[in-house]
Amino acid sequence: MSPKIRKRLSQKPKLSSGSKSQTQNKPSPISTSTPNLKVAIPQPSSCRSGCSTSGQAHRTLPTATPTPTRKPTPPRPITLACPFYKLNPAAHQSCARLKLSKISYVKQHLVRHHMVPTHCPRCLKVFSEFNDFHAHLRQEERCEERSGNVEGITETMKKQLSRRSDHSVGEAEQWRDIWKIIFGQRLRVSPYIDLDLPEEINWYNDYLFSEIPERLSRKDVPQTLVERRALVLGTVEEVARDWKSLWQQERVTAIK
Repeated sequence: MSPKIRKRLSQKPKLSSGSKSQTQNKPSPISTSTPNLKVAIPQPSSCRSGCSTSGQAHRTLPTATPTPTRKPTPPRPITLACPFYKLNPAAHQSCARLKLSKISYVKQHLVRHHMVPTHCPRCLKVFSEFNDFHAHLRQEERCEERSGNVEGITETMKKQLSRRSDHSVGEAEQWRDIWKIIFGQRLRVSPYIDLDLPEEINWYNDYLFSEIPERLSRKDVPQTLVERRALVLGTVEEVARDWKSLWQQERVTAIK
């Protein structure tokens, strides 16, 4: 090797005092084309809790659907019945769907809709006009006398109904007191009517409850349980047949 080449190789480049530290502290730029660069890709919200680090979704158990809270069942539309409807449902259909929720409403209904009409006390003929009634009484030929009564609330009954009910007893007993004022005896059947049921079912129930106890009271009670059961079942069948016969003849009534 020639002396000139040796001299050129032995010479080192001169660096400034801050060049070395600046070179070491300066961050090296990252190339976006580097193949080994790992870029974090945000996962969708649906996978943040259900996906593993390997990218495979975990199976999650279905959550139990909460049972909806049931609303309380409203009470059945049972209301107090008009006494005249209980006596003869077929003749008082206009009273069938009344909502008489209080004893005072029953009394009010009776006075407004069931006052005895103007009628002749001898022949029981009903008059819508007082002048016609007055002329009937003054006619020379006397009308034929007939037995019976015209249905309705008399003035005497109206005064009795205006008195305050006995609140020391229950509602059903207060209603039976009204029945006694009108018809002279206490009612054996329920004073209520179920508006959820067809009319015929209410008639049938009233007939059964009024007839079965009455007929059983007229029979001798057997000693053994088997005989008593047979007696009750036989009476129920008998009453049901009678009601069917009345129904076919269009003579259905709750109370005879």
